[in-house]
Amino acid sequence: MNKQAIPMFAAIAIAAVILTSLAILSEQGMLPGPTKVPESFGEWECSGPICIRPTEVRLGENIYITGNDMSEDQVIRLAVTNPNGKVWDYIYTDGSEKQNWNFYIKPDYSMSSGFCTLNDLVGLWTIELHGTNYESLRFQHGPVILEGSEKHYTPEKNVCP
Repeated sequence: MNKQAIPMFAAIAIAAVILTSLAILSEQGMLPGPTKVPESFGEWECSGPICIRPTEVRLGENIYITGNDMSEDQVIRLAVTNPNGKVWDYIYTDGSEKQNWNFYIKPDYSMSSGFCTLNDLVGLWTIELHGTNYESLRFQHGPVILEGSEKHYTPEKNVCP
């Protein structure tokens, strides 16, 4: 075996051990979760175990979603829809796999989903909680644009042919 190859194999083996250890710790919930959301984003809006923040979102800004103390038999499909009821994305959550979780979304243009223009993005959005009797959550998306994102969000932009 080439003497130069030994350090490379050792580095790969060490990296594999570290990554495997981190994966195991993460699966067991022993690693810290995602970074906390700054308090300046306002209060959480909740429906059952699902909460969002903020409820007024600038275009280009994240919306944080949490699941808190979900029961093990609870399965929820969150449908993120624009004011016209068009689904931007689905989020699936299963209490038997994880009772507490954090997630964020940033609704944006999507040619494949038909979110082509600024008009498809601006307005009062809804997060429907399918599989439950909980009320839907709502957030105002735009028309204010996150500073630095003005070139991305223009009335003239159309990402669909």
